[in-house]
Amino acid sequence: MIHACQVGVDGKEHLGHDAAVTAMAVSPDSLFVATAATDRSIIIWSGAAPPQTSLVEMQATYLYVTSLLFSDTGDLLAGTQRFEVFIWRVTDGCQIFSIGGPEWKIAFKALCISPCERYVATASEDTTVRLWSTTDGSLIWTFREHDAAVTHIIFSPDGRTLTSADEDGEVCMHLVRKFVRCASHCPVEGR
Repeated sequence: MIHACQVGVDGKEHLGHDAAVTAMAVSPDSLFVATAATDRSIIIWSGAAPPQTSLVEMQATYLYVTSLLFSDTGDLLAGTQRFEVFIWRVTDGCQIFSIGGPEWKIAFKALCISPCERYVATASEDTTVRLWSTTDGSLIWTFREHDAAVTHIIFSPDGRTLTSADEDGEVCMHLVRKFVRCASHCPVEGR
C-alpha cells in the first residue's frame, strides 16, 4: 500500500506515505500537492480544503524521487532521481516519458518546464544543460558553456530564454528559439 490512513493519538485520521517524504510541490493554482517518498511512491493530493484525499498514486522505477515540479499550468508534474527525469500527466498520473535511467551515468542537478510545456530543460553534473521535447522525450540541444556542475536552471516567463547557473557562480543565458526547429518561441497569451 502506498499511503496509510492511521488514527493518531489525537483520534484523527492521518494520511501519508509509508516511508519518509523526499520531495514536495504545489501546483500554481493550489489545486494539487505532490509528494514523493523513499519507497519510490509519488502521490498527487487534492489541494482543496479538507478532507485530504489522494487523487493519483504512481511508482518511480528504481530509485526514489528527490525533487518535484509542476508546470506553469499545473497539467504536468516533473520529478527527478539522480540519473532519471520523469514527466507525468497530473490528471491521471500517466507517465508521458522519462529521460535517463539506470544506465545513464550523468547526474541531474535541476530541471524546469517551459511555460508552453513543450520543453524540459535539465542541468547536469557533467557541466551541460540539455533541452528536451515533452512530446517524445527527444534531445533537442545540449548547451556546453559551463565549466562546473550546473545546479540551477529556469525559463523566462515568455519561454524565449533559458538561464542556467553553475556551482562556480557562472550564469549563462540561452536564447531557446535559436535551438528549436519547430517553433521560434513559446507562445505568450495576449502578445
